[in-house]
Amino acid sequence: VLEGHCQFAMARFPEKTQPNKLDALARSALWRNGLDYNHGTSHGVGAFLNVHESPPSISSRISSENAPSLTPGMILSNEPGYYEDGEFGIRIENLVLVKECEKLNQRSTMIKKFYEFETISLVPFQKGLIDIGLLSNTSRNWVNKYHKRCLEIVGPKVKEKNPDAFLWLQKQCEEM
Repeated sequence: VLEGHCQFAMARFPEKTQPNKLDALARSALWRNGLDYNHGTSHGVGAFLNVHESPPSISSRISSENAPSLTPGMILSNEPGYYEDGEFGIRIENLVLVKECEKLNQRSTMIKKFYEFETISLVPFQKGLIDIGLLSNTSRNWVNKYHKRCLEIVGPKVKEKNPDAFLWLQKQCEEM
């Protein structure tokens, strides 16, 4: 589940990409093991205080080619999961912001603009629940960078309010 979460978070895609075309990024690690989940991978969050807000919706359901594409400024969830009926469930959810991919858009030969996600929820993953052996090196590096951002952005505020909580945050954000 975390591998799929990371792959979705690291996505780079050309403008006018239909949202559902990104769904396989979050599911592919589970699919390689004969697993899947029954819910959508992502939905819009937003402007009218609705939790599941249109237009963006990313799932394995068939999407119309006329569905609105993702555009900079949209906020979506990133929430792959896996459930064993009657046994347990795993879901990891963060919010991501669609933004222009400056690194790719700087190339003068680009025909289309490219977009990417910026994860805007800044809470570290519970490292005691992560099986590092199931993560690719790319995903492990992404998690380490994400944890570093959590500590850099949230850490000073936590340290000021609660030094004990800051120690916990530092421990959770240590490199894997």
